[in-house]
Amino acid sequence: MTPYDNFFPCKDTMLTLTIGIRVLTTRSFHSADYDTDHSLVSSKVCMQPKCIHRSKQKGRPCINTARIAMSDLCERFACSIEEALTDFPTSGAEERWHYIRDAIHTSAMDTFGKRERQNPDWFEAGIAELEPALSAKRTALLDYKREPSEKTLAAFRNAQNDAQGIARCCPKDRSTQHQRLLPEPLITGKAFARVVLSRLQSLAERIYPEAQCGFRAGRSTIDIILSLRQQQETCQKQRRPLYVAFIDLTKAFDLVNRRDLFTLLQMIGCPPKLLGMIESFLEDMKGTVQHDGASSDPFPIKSGVKQGCVLALTLFSIFFSLLLSHAFIQLEEGVYLHTRSDGNLFNLVRLRAKTKVREVLIREMLFADDAALTEHTEEAQQRLVNSFTQACEEFGLTISLKKTDIMGQDVSSTPSISIGDYTLEGVTNFTYLGSTISSNLSLNVELNTRIGKAATTMARLASRVWDNSLLTTNTKMKVYWACVLNTLLYDSEAWTLYFRQECVGLAMSAAWGWANSQGHAVRGARHWLETSRKTCPSLQGCLQTRSEGRSH
Repeated sequence: MTPYDNFFPCKDTMLTLTIGIRVLTTRSFHSADYDTDHSLVSSKVCMQPKCIHRSKQKGRPCINTARIAMSDLCERFACSIEEALTDFPTSGAEERWHYIRDAIHTSAMDTFGKRERQNPDWFEAGIAELEPALSAKRTALLDYKREPSEKTLAAFRNAQNDAQGIARCCPKDRSTQHQRLLPEPLITGKAFARVVLSRLQSLAERIYPEAQCGFRAGRSTIDIILSLRQQQETCQKQRRPLYVAFIDLTKAFDLVNRRDLFTLLQMIGCPPKLLGMIESFLEDMKGTVQHDGASSDPFPIKSGVKQGCVLALTLFSIFFSLLLSHAFIQLEEGVYLHTRSDGNLFNLVRLRAKTKVREVLIREMLFADDAALTEHTEEAQQRLVNSFTQACEEFGLTISLKKTDIMGQDVSSTPSISIGDYTLEGVTNFTYLGSTISSNLSLNVELNTRIGKAATTMARLASRVWDNSLLTTNTKMKVYWACVLNTLLYDSEAWTLYFRQECVGLAMSAAWGWANSQGHAVRGARHWLETSRKTCPSLQGCLQTRSEGRSH
């Protein structure tokens, strides 16, 4: 187009199809030759690939694996396999593999049979209601074709409407007919349990120690792990030893004495009406044992809290909190810290004051039934363990000796703490609430564990997410943030990183950006990926190498 034409010159416009294409920018580039009006018009577009249907090869029929529990069928299957492998070929490995695969599948199909479809089509389930309506519609259509008139046409339309109405109702009837109906007492019991739980939690907050973070609003495992790591750092700065006993209980929820639990609830001020409702949830409990397709006779269950009940966690927390208060009521052992809540956080000179400084005792750290006891000396730690063991015996709980370990920090020799005649094993690393605690405060073991678990997660999602061409890049990034980085950076709030661990710091900064804004997070993730490849390839290399190793 030139200025001499009858139309206005339009040199920076491009016509595109609006279907399946999105124009990002359009620019006009002028020529360096001054005596011409020609210019180059370019556009940057974004095209979304169309999903193409791909036919799948028909697979093998599924075997009815539910019949594997029958011993006679298993014996017959073993005999058929032996008979089928008598004529085993001696040719190549591939041919032998195909022969073994086909022989096993054929024998399994002949023995156990084909797995039938459990949910039939809706029209098969409602054929009794549909068949009369379809027959009436078919008859009306034939009458209209033989004698076209307004009367026959109206009859055909009425029959067609009736058939469509019945067809719409059939799927709804079938979906409600085959649902697993819950008994009415079970639904009513869950509603009452929710009401009782709200009253019980307000009662539990009175007796919960400050160290209990399990099943409480606003607290998680990160609080306990951070407290333990901060306590380790404080003892290291003050050059004082620290003994930590990680205690594990055997089937703690199943060994709660119900009579003692009801007595303790009454002692802490539980109203009689609320106590009666709690007792009604735990009385007359029965269980059965299933083995080889058969069930035993019901037997009564007289101890423990009900599995799956919303009250079980709170009831056990109350029981365990009262156990600890009974165990340490006459003991003053523990780790004392000087603290004050006013002024500058990093001004340590303010801690020398005598009036505004208070001492805080940190003796136990709890999350449900996972307990950690801390002390500066080995003798005091032994007294704490003895008191806790005696309280567990009085309350009917059992300590798992093989899973209970002791860790010493800045100690000259391996700590020797015993429970009865059993000496606890001294460890330098312990996995507490999913995080690895080290006696030398090093994060090398924890970081290697986090990288290994993140690489395992990446390998498991390779075929389903990363290599899936039907997923967009944004979807893959969201899965990466939700699954991989959350696994990699678990408990990162409690880490004390060094300069050599700069790559993990970059990942943490990118992850914290995700919590603020998704758009900034995607850009931050891409920036972290590009930066970490240049400055710190160790994390990227470990993730890629371990994920490739696990995918193979």
